[in-house]
Amino acid sequence: MSKRQFALEFADELAKQSSELQIGGVEDDQIHLVFSDGWKTTVFIDNAFRRYQAGEAIDKLAAAFVLGLRQAGKAHGETESSVIVATIRSTDWLSETSAKGIDNYFKPIAGDLGI
Repeated sequence: MSKRQFALEFADELAKQSSELQIGGVEDDQIHLVFSDGWKTTVFIDNAFRRYQAGEAIDKLAAAFVLGLRQAGKAHGETESSVIVATIRSTDWLSETSAKGIDNYFKPIAGDLGI
């Protein structure tokens, strides 16, 4: 299955799993969601697609996403700066984890260190 086809089917499955969310749009690597209370969020599906390719069922993946979204939805107010933790890593670490298929956000800060 192509990534685009996965995105479309995964979006359908998310909608089936939860009556409190609607699909606001589907792109190849993300799905835009709108909850019944008006909260909007975007989920990136690269990891879900890799897990699907590794043999996980799409309905089980969607159920896990919905559970996580419900937990996030309970706290979708303002983010407190006291709960944000910056982790400093080297570019070697980034290369090692990327080689394992793990997506990371990396912003260089000094030399080969980044957040």
